[in-house]
Amino acid sequence: MAQVLHLPADGGTALAAGLQARSRALSGLDRPGVTLTASNQVWADPALATLPGYLDSVATGYDAGLAQAPFTTDPGKAAAEINSAISAQTHGHINNLVTPGSLAQIGWY
Repeated sequence: MAQVLHLPADGGTALAAGLQARSRALSGLDRPGVTLTASNQVWADPALATLPGYLDSVATGYDAGLAQAPFTTDPGKAAAEINSAISAQTHGHINNLVTPGSLAQIGWY
């Protein structure tokens, strides 16, 4: 996968540094008259086991955490939880990003 995506071969160090630089640059756009809000969150079904190394990479590369939502058992509830979180993070500017149908068959079974 790393080769297909043309990711650096250094174990991800350069990629993480680049992602951090991008986040800092985007944060610098937030000033009077301009509001920039990013929703950096990884969502997973509670049935999935998450490797600690992955969580570390997400936290350092994207400044994101892991939230859980019932994708496989209740896509409607999962969509509502994701939309609610994104709406809160974007101050109501993005209210309905995902639908239950968009979460069906996403490959996390």
